[in-house]
Amino acid sequence: MSGRRWWVLLPLGAGAGVVSLLALGILPPGSAQTTDQSRPDAADVFVQQTSPEAPPSVIATSHSATPTPSPTASKSPVPSQAVRAQAVPSVARVPISSAGIRAAVRSATSLGYQAGVAVVDTTTGKLWAAGDYNDLFATESVVKVLIATRLLATKQLTGDTADTAYRMIAQSDDGAADALYGLAGGDEVVTWIAEHYGISGLGSPPTKVGWWSNTHISAIGMARFYAKVKADPLVWPWLSRAMHRASEYGSDGTYQFFGLKQADPNAAIKQGWGQDDDDWTEASDFNSTGYVDSDRYAVAILVKGPPWEYDSGAPAAVTRIATTLMPGGVMHP
Repeated sequence: MSGRRWWVLLPLGAGAGVVSLLALGILPPGSAQTTDQSRPDAADVFVQQTSPEAPPSVIATSHSATPTPSPTASKSPVPSQAVRAQAVPSVARVPISSAGIRAAVRSATSLGYQAGVAVVDTTTGKLWAAGDYNDLFATESVVKVLIATRLLATKQLTGDTADTAYRMIAQSDDGAADALYGLAGGDEVVTWIAEHYGISGLGSPPTKVGWWSNTHISAIGMARFYAKVKADPLVWPWLSRAMHRASEYGSDGTYQFFGLKQADPNAAIKQGWGQDDDDWTEASDFNSTGYVDSDRYAVAILVKGPPWEYDSGAPAAVTRIATTLMPGGVMHP
């Protein structure tokens, strides 16, 4: 998902409201998508059991209070239904460049693609990376996971906002991102996330004001981000369920199951795709990020290729990287 989206952020007095105006959108050819402060108090987050089609409901409570159900939740959430994050070890500061991850990157770079790949074992904190893992790539729709995370961390994901956020993550819906971008801090959302979780080298704001898909991220920064999120009880339960429920096709009809889903059908994903004349050069951007191998590994695969490879070549390059990393569906970085 990608596209030029400019927003005007206007203060609305003491209400601290945000008015966001979509000034221009440019559709890529074919079926491509048009885009694609204090720390909050700790809280227990209960995820309501829902059907696979329904968005997860979030019920946040203080440690001392009895959970207050949402209108659709059962009157007394059962502890066994609660999904709580587990603490993860500190992620290694220096990545390992192993034969497996180097081979995965070569499967794309040998064909002329630029690629950055990073993997974190959330049980041990080990970190692997190869290719241009420190370089910045356009997020495309991967920025939507940053938007949802800030809304969750600041306890703004309730009611209609939660429903909108669910479409934004599971269906990669651009209109939902338009609606929530300003609420999540607009162009500063990536900076806020980096500061909130203490992640150096996560990325940078878009070079053109309000163009949310042109937010920049690095593979190593995103892998570290996902490891941090897994340990955040305000974020992980809702976000992981929404990512696990990603639809096969995005809201624009684009096939989302390239990359990690091809290597692990049970992966929790947030994908990104777009064809922009961005701040580098016109290119096909395809990203596959999320969790694999029973959510043990946090993975970020970021790929940039020539514009004529958009329809099939670029997503196939991402899939080659993912399947090389996970032969037989098991992670071998």
